[in-house]
Amino acid sequence: MTLELTINSRNLQVTEKLRDYIESRAMKLERYLPELTHAQIDLRAQETMRSAGDRQVAQITLPVKGSVLRAEERSGDIQSAFDKALDKIQRQITRFKGKGRKNRRKAGQVTLADVLPADFDMPETAPLEMPAIARRKAFAVTPMDELEAIEQMQLSGHDNFYMFLNADTDQINLLYTRKDGSFGLIEPTID
Repeated sequence: MTLELTINSRNLQVTEKLRDYIESRAMKLERYLPELTHAQIDLRAQETMRSAGDRQVAQITLPVKGSVLRAEERSGDIQSAFDKALDKIQRQITRFKGKGRKNRRKAGQVTLADVLPADFDMPETAPLEMPAIARRKAFAVTPMDELEAIEQMQLSGHDNFYMFLNADTDQINLLYTRKDGSFGLIEPTID
């Protein structure tokens, strides 16, 4: 499998030498994650930063098994910022593959039948007129603990909520951000 690499730039010209350098270093990510098919690298220059050492920004985003790994670093030199971001993403990959994930089952689609007890009978009711559902979205959930869910929520850019399969309870949980900036967790129960 070959890694598809997307390099985006803003307020910065990516020279052929820089592109070759980034491609040669980023392609090594495949060694750490053989299932990785796509990597996105965003490079930008921010002239509004006070410190000249923080004006070049490199961000690496990797979609992996229903999760997103993202690292962003700043430096005075774009190549240095990229190297720092690459080091950071490699540490995240090690953490992603490492502790706590060894005994977890593979991610998969979780259905309502998986969550409800076997002896649960749906009550028969008169058909109600339901509003039309404008959009449906299905996605694979990855077993993770609550701290990983907070990290994934922040990395994915979902500031309001994040749904995940709790590895400790084997149930779908909903993590959300409260008005005071703290987090809340909804753990469904069946009455």
